Amino acid sequence: WQIGFIFKAKGSVFPKALMWALPCTAVSLAVSYSHKHFYGESMTSSENHSTLVSLFAALTSVLGFLICFRTNIAYGRYWEGITLLRTGRGEWFNAYSSILSFCSGDESKLELVEAFQHQLARFMSILSCVALQTITEEFVERFPTLGTCGLEDNGLTFLASKRDPNQRMEILTQWIQRIVVEADQSGLIIVSPPILSRSFQEISRGAVNFTQARNVTEVPFPFPYVQLVTTLLVLHAGLMPLLLNVVLESSILAAVVTFIGTFTFWGMNYISAEIESPFGKDSNDLPLQRLQEDFNASLWALLERRSQRPAKFCFDKARDRVFRTRASSFSLVNDVEVKASGSEMLHCVSMDSSPHSVPSEPRMPKPSFKTNRSLESVASTASIMGTTMSATSISLSSPKKNKKKPFTEAHSHVKAVLTERISSVAEHAGRASGRCVDGATNGAGVGHVGGDGGSDSERDEDLEEVSVGAGCMPRALS
Repeated sequence: WQIGFIFKAKGSVFPKALMWALPCTAVSLAVSYSHKHFYGESMTSSENHSTLVSLFAALTSVLGFLICFRTNIAYGRYWEGITLLRTGRGEWFNAYSSILSFCSGDESKLELVEAFQHQLARFMSILSCVALQTITEEFVERFPTLGTCGLEDNGLTFLASKRDPNQRMEILTQWIQRIVVEADQSGLIIVSPPILSRSFQEISRGAVNFTQARNVTEVPFPFPYVQLVTTLLVLHAGLMPLLLNVVLESSILAAVVTFIGTFTFWGMNYISAEIESPFGKDSNDLPLQRLQEDFNASLWALLERRSQRPAKFCFDKARDRVFRTRASSFSLVNDVEVKASGSEMLHCVSMDSSPHSVPSEPRMPKPSFKTNRSLESVASTASIMGTTMSATSISLSSPKKNKKKPFTEAHSHVKAVLTERISSVAEHAGRASGRCVDGATNGAGVGHVGGDGGSDSERDEDLEEVSVGAGCMPRALS
């Protein structure tokens, strides 16, 4: 029947609205019974209050219009926020995908091409991270990124020295454009300049979308409007128990109408306050953490060698000149279900033995979800160079029927990837004791910073970290 969610407390405005509705209902009953006790009659027969009732009806109408208008504007801000984020994410991913497709297929340059693609993927991931930081209500909000192993300390230190997330976003945009230009000059990208410039346009359009999303955070709903609506709500809640007893003869009916009216108006007002600023940590805010995890998984998927090599097609005249359609799932190949491939567990081993590379204490992230999974060893999915690594594959046991869940509760399709990377930490922690190039220690594939792991003191010490990493955890940069 899909009505069980009405009893859900998390993210609900019912408790706040009830804090106003229940006292007003009690006042309505107390006023009615007190008047009957002292005067022996109901308030409706005492005298004519038609003028007062008309004024209260006008106040109710005006208040209802103001609340509906505020709710409409708040929902528009909420929907505009997620639309801009999705559009910006799409622009950046299209640019990333295009640049990867422009890369040279020369066998002698494959190693350089792979290094460029991995550098680009990490810059894009960090760019998305700092872009989300620009729109969050608190700057300390951090999001998972691909690993920073291999990136030079000087560059990360310079980036961390910029406390304004907007400047970090602009710097990363410049870095991405610069490495693309250098790759084009060195022959790693083989495409004409007019075609390559389209990727720059998509990167700029994505940045513009995130800049526009800052309006939702930096430009709040007008204070005078909110002040007026709140004042009228308090006035309305105080007058309703009295005037409804004048209009209605039944004290019970007056109390019921008082409860419904007060609960409705205050509930709608609290809904507007919940959704008009959607970039936060409240239950009804947008799932920014999941959006970043989804972007990381998409970036990593294109780094696989097979993703950059289209499936070959063998044309047969007798077979392919006949119109046919396919209705079966693409998880089936020749009527055999293909198991989901496991993601790689990257370990950054230090190639620099200088004394400046001092590893920090490792801190493993805590899994933010639970799932039934069975691990089995499989051959890893190689990157563009086809290097072999040890990997694990996870088979998730899903229920027979998947009930449709709200957007804020729906599970991300990257959960299997994240589960594997986190669960593989304990297995590889004993063997992965090497250092990363930038002095960071090996950690989870996609870490989680600023929410679950570590004590309060550890969180305070990590406020200046640039991001978290796939394969390594970054050290604090000052």
